[in-house]
Amino acid sequence: MSLYKLELDKVFFDWKELTKIDFQTFQILWQFLAKDKSHIYKWWEILDYVDYDTFEFINENYAKDKNNIYYLNILTHDELSDYYAVSVIEWVDSKTFKLLWDHYYIDKDSVYYKERKITYASRDSFEYISYSYAKDEKYVYMDWAAILWANPKNIQVLSDSYIKDSENVFNWYKKIEWVDVGSFEVIWWQYAKDKNSWYHFFKKVSFEELTKI
Repeated sequence: MSLYKLELDKVFFDWKELTKIDFQTFQILWQFLAKDKSHIYKWWEILDYVDYDTFEFINENYAKDKNNIYYLNILTHDELSDYYAVSVIEWVDSKTFKLLWDHYYIDKDSVYYKERKITYASRDSFEYISYSYAKDEKYVYMDWAAILWANPKNIQVLSDSYIKDSENVFNWYKKIEWVDVGSFEVIWWQYAKDKNSWYHFFKKVSFEELTKI
């Protein structure tokens, strides 16, 4: 939901009027981004460091122009407000930028998550799987970190909380000990079971405990 408001021939961001905009060409790009015939705006501020002619809003996390990729970053969050920064991701090649999913992307040389370069990831074999998981020829990843012991050759994403390969089950980054992999199944989000036990996240619990959680 955008916080820009158009009233007659005026534009406001929240409570503050944008006094220097061209109303006839004013266009909302996203919640806190807009443009007119001359400028790109964050809130009511002119973004004088972006290239106007080639600036493009990609999704709620990224924008780009001919020179840079920009991360649309929430710096603080509370019940009243979000504070966003439009920051340059210095080391990304904007000409070969390719978004794989909300936060995973690649350029001609590397793999990235948000503002981080995943230095040990293989750019050529890297692929997004599901939720926050990805893999390459060597590793399985959640966000920017490799999940140790997870096998990318037969990894299965069961939910946003659980993944498994042929030998192990993981709750996010953590390997679950003493689990029966073949019968393991997710009941709902952080709840799971195998033929012997019930699980809440990575911990074994009794059925009675499970119903009380």
